[in-house]
Amino acid sequence: MKKILVLTDLSENALHLTRTAVMLAEKLHADILLFNNYETIPVTTFYGAGPWIGEDETWWAKESRTLLDKMAVELGQYIHRLLPGERWRPQVSVQCVQGGLTENVKDTISHHDIELVVMGSSKDTSFDHILFGNATRSVVAHATRPVIIIRSGTELTDISKVLFGTDYNSADIKAVSYLARLSKLLHFELEIIHVEPFGGRENSETQQRKVFLALLEDLRYPELQHTEVRGKEVVSRLIKVCTEKKADLLGLLHQHDSLFIRMIRQSTTNDLLDNQKVPLIIFPSKMS
Repeated sequence: MKKILVLTDLSENALHLTRTAVMLAEKLHADILLFNNYETIPVTTFYGAGPWIGEDETWWAKESRTLLDKMAVELGQYIHRLLPGERWRPQVSVQCVQGGLTENVKDTISHHDIELVVMGSSKDTSFDHILFGNATRSVVAHATRPVIIIRSGTELTDISKVLFGTDYNSADIKAVSYLARLSKLLHFELEIIHVEPFGGRENSETQQRKVFLALLEDLRYPELQHTEVRGKEVVSRLIKVCTEKKADLLGLLHQHDSLFIRMIRQSTTNDLLDNQKVPLIIFPSKMS
């Protein structure tokens, strides 16, 4: 059975992530795997004293598992209230592991039939066991399944409009194809957006654009829309387009020299993962 993998730090944002997972799981007929990664607090040496261990590893593991189990029970109750009667309901399981987040997520994906990963984005905190900015980027960089990233304090309970940002890289077609298939199950509109910076080379007649549009045509997805806009800066213009078109989700491909990577490098005050205005779905260059 396919699963939606939810990476949770057991914080207040967990409720928003789990409700997003329920919405996706119900429509995709997938189960939900709640995943918590904890790291024990390191040994600390104080001036004039010996080493002090902040928390016992066994206690830390039990505490994380207890909170995760409690979340699973509450999520199961929410699912039964939301999906009564004979409607298909996702089953909820949990996994709580210690160690490096990136490697543990990769291992979980490889041992489960994971359809999508759902996680939150937030600013750095003082404890490594909490999901924060650098961890979000690390998961995105190493995941082999699409990753949905939801800004802390926001919620994604319905998907009506999805935009996919492209620089006419032919590698984007695989992600667009996935979204096209997903749209038939979730019933959302899909639109491809290309932002051409002012002063940049016109792309209307480039070979790369022609190849991309030909591959797009081969998908035979008649409802697919394609729009080209111009702007002073790609990140801010793309976010503005998302606002104007009331997009629920923005898709991007993650690979070397992709639009997503260049946007992160070019962005200073508008970092997509720290100040995102709309939930993101990031596609790995190689999906399992």
